[in-house]
Amino acid sequence: MKYKNNGETLDNSDVMKASPQSFVLKYVDVSTAWKAALFLGLVVYAINFSHGALAALPAALKQTIYTFFVSGFILRLCERLARSNALGVMALPLATLVPSAIAIGLTYLMHSLRERPPRSTPLSPPY
Repeated sequence: MKYKNNGETLDNSDVMKASPQSFVLKYVDVSTAWKAALFLGLVVYAINFSHGALAALPAALKQTIYTFFVSGFILRLCERLARSNALGVMALPLATLVPSAIAIGLTYLMHSLRERPPRSTPLSPPY
């Protein structure tokens, strides 16, 4: 596969030797990732704003950074799997299932890592 970087065309072997920017362009769909990151960062900020602007900011920034890299990676993976000639008829099913499994797994992992205090009652909110 070929990638463009500042008007220069790079192939797979050149990308590994090139700058970190070229490496990110190969594995992250930046053009879509920044939009998803901005949107979800603003959503998290709005949700947490009731706790104060300074309290909401770290959560929003974490969500923005996480969304940028994870959504960008998953979109690029989808694209690469769907366009793969080597996979034949399995390309589209794999382009759906593999990224979905990664997204579900990462979401479960991120929510499992966060320590929460025990709930006082069974119906109390999870925070």
